Amino acid sequence: MKLSPATTRTVFRVMSAVLRSAVRDGRIVKNPAEGCPLPRVDRQVLEPLSPSSVLALADSITPRYRVAVLLGACAGLRLGEVLGLQVGRVDFLRRRITVEQQLQPVRAGGVPVLSPLKTPASRRTVPVDDVVVSELAAHLERFGPGPDGLLLANRLGQAVRKSSFGNRWQTAVKDADLPTGTRFHDYADLWVMPMVA
Repeated sequence: MKLSPATTRTVFRVMSAVLRSAVRDGRIVKNPAEGCPLPRVDRQVLEPLSPSSVLALADSITPRYRVAVLLGACAGLRLGEVLGLQVGRVDFLRRRITVEQQLQPVRAGGVPVLSPLKTPASRRTVPVDDVVVSELAAHLERFGPGPDGLLLANRLGQAVRKSSFGNRWQTAVKDADLPTGTRFHDYADLWVMPMVA
């Protein structure tokens, strides 16, 4: 199996750390991984989607997930943050969202659970414009809150699994005629754009 350069570097870092520990513990004399050449990782330059492409994507996805696209595009929320957003964290009057947690699967096929963000620095309050506030209000009026006050729920009224959302996302990308491989994760940090009603 051929690994990507980025994956190779990650595996190498773990292996090298284990070997450094073995040197410290006196189990081996020298770390054989020292000085090994590693493959170059070329960073992919991502172009943010245009507002019209974002709206096409929002219009193409399952209606109950439309607001997720807009939260990624206009507020820069990552998918786990969107799926873990509780209604109580949305300040409709001040037009801002407090991001404090994310929804993560416990294990493959397991029920997703709310968990802390990866780092304390990821906690933040994000301003949103009138268009997003209106979309959030319309979403709640149509679908209501999910379990534990989550903004999003699947058609069964349960927390949304990332894999299920991912299937809907891929279909929407195709239906909106966007480039194959367009991922929510790639664009959440890049989007943050005002939308025009």
